[in-house]
Amino acid sequence: MADAQPIVDWFIRNKKTIARYMFLLQFITALIFLGVGYTIGQKPLHLLWSGARAPGRTMGYETPHPTTSSNQTNWTTFFPVVEFRVRETAFRFTDWRGSNSTGSFSKNVTVLYDPANPTIAMIDKDKANWFPWSIPLGIGLFLFVVAASGGIRLLRGQRARIR
Repeated sequence: MADAQPIVDWFIRNKKTIARYMFLLQFITALIFLGVGYTIGQKPLHLLWSGARAPGRTMGYETPHPTTSSNQTNWTTFFPVVEFRVRETAFRFTDWRGSNSTGSFSKNVTVLYDPANPTIAMIDKDKANWFPWSIPLGIGLFLFVVAASGGIRLLRGQRARIR
């Protein structure tokens, strides 16, 4: 393995330049996190902002079949199949959040659905509606604010305080 000392020396010699342009790395990372959070949370966020609620009932459970033979897991995930009614029309959907047991979902559930298209729906789980997609969205938003402040500081000609 090559000696790392020349690389360390380069970083020490250029630490002010690296600190000055660190906002670019933060900005790129922020965009990646924001993209992941948006992609994962597009449907739940739409339902949380403009969705309606209706009582529903768990009708059964689905277990997806593995698509490849490399999936050697020792557990099964159960996805609840829920039915709910909107204006005398029944709709069924399979929720995207599964569990390793059928006992973790109650029979009667509250459903969040899109009033314009009731086939878009999910089980309302209060604060759990915000996970997992809000975590990368929050990290991305934080990094975006930090990167923007670093970029503004660079444009104003202020230097990072590095000794």
